[in-house]
Amino acid sequence: MNKLKRLLSIALGAVLSVFGALLFTAANVTAHAESPIDGADGKYEMSYDFGGQSGIGKQMLEKYFDKTAVVEKINDRYYFSFTQLSSSMENLSLNLESGKQIGYRVTEDNGNRKTYSYTLSEENLQKELPFSVFVSVRGETFPFTITLNLSSARRVGEAEDTSAERPAEFVPVIVTSSGSEYEATKGQTFVIREAAASLGEETLDVEVKAYYIRGEEKTEVALDGNKLVLDNAGEYHVIYRAESTRYTTSFGNPTYAEKDVKIISCIGGGDSLAKLYDTNGALPEGTMLLASRIESDSTVYKAAAEKMATIADRFQVFGVELVTADGSEAKANGSVTIGIKADFTYNRNQVAAYLLDEDGGLTKLNVSNGGSYVNVETDKSGTIILCIPGVAFHMPIWGYILILVGCLIVAAGVTVAVVFAVKRRKKKSGGAEL
Repeated sequence: MNKLKRLLSIALGAVLSVFGALLFTAANVTAHAESPIDGADGKYEMSYDFGGQSGIGKQMLEKYFDKTAVVEKINDRYYFSFTQLSSSMENLSLNLESGKQIGYRVTEDNGNRKTYSYTLSEENLQKELPFSVFVSVRGETFPFTITLNLSSARRVGEAEDTSAERPAEFVPVIVTSSGSEYEATKGQTFVIREAAASLGEETLDVEVKAYYIRGEEKTEVALDGNKLVLDNAGEYHVIYRAESTRYTTSFGNPTYAEKDVKIISCIGGGDSLAKLYDTNGALPEGTMLLASRIESDSTVYKAAAEKMATIADRFQVFGVELVTADGSEAKANGSVTIGIKADFTYNRNQVAAYLLDEDGGLTKLNVSNGGSYVNVETDKSGTIILCIPGVAFHMPIWGYILILVGCLIVAAGVTVAVVFAVKRRKKKSGGAEL
């Protein structure tokens, strides 16, 4: 009986050993140490070295990023994915070459987790990669670097979604003062803002097209120069596009960039962004309000942000234009009231409003509580900034270092004082005994 048990134990051990060997072999088929530079097409995971910051700054930033980086290799092109783990971080930017925008996609954006996929050449993949990120809780932009540990990478499977076109390593930059979303009145003329584009030192042409969207149907609309007549109620889009043959996408097409401006055309005018009250009859008959939401990719927003740096941490930027049916500016001979739908978290009794003129000057405007709107009095069209006044103090990193050094000095002083006191007491005690 004992011999039988021993034989069964040996047989079971042999089976488990073979099964373990098979599992180990299978695992190594899909995950083994191999640099994506020398390896086959596929998906690779690796660690990276964090640099460009030290001490408290390094500790703070490191905890905000996934410790594992991913590189996909597809037809000798490389796509590096980097994941941030905090919604308090904004404007993560890979600053590889001055004046050039790296091509990237956001492949995941789920609350605190956001993944960027950057297109990189084999040469740049192996370099120290310089990043910057704005940390909202600190109110500061932090530069840092990462260096991928390519030699210890593991191939973990095939590349994902190879059927989708991926951007070139560098893409054009389109610059315009246009807002990102407008609300207009059916029948009025929308004046398209000028735009410029570049790729490094290269100046590019900007093509502009307009479309009317109805359900799944997209119809191109003819432009009259820089004017778009909003003949229908519904949704229009103005698309700015610039491209260059210097770099190509994963499909071999010229590198390109697009900016999409959305225009909602409403019968009688909309009110989801703003509404106009002319109780004093200050405007010519037929004047309409063209309201827009201006976001961070606009040159106007950047100018507003510079002005708000010492006034408010929380602000929104809107374009409010008083126009005639043909899109030309309507002049007011007195004040009108414009109700602007600010962020619902803004206390309507604390909101302040400023008019930003073309020269960068700020004029504070009178405001009142309009429920879901902030009522602003003005006699001019332009850019209006709504904000909650107040700039939080953010201790710079060197401040924490000075505090730490001060604490160490105090601690050292206390220690020295205690040592001297003890020695003096011992000396006195010794003298008494003699």
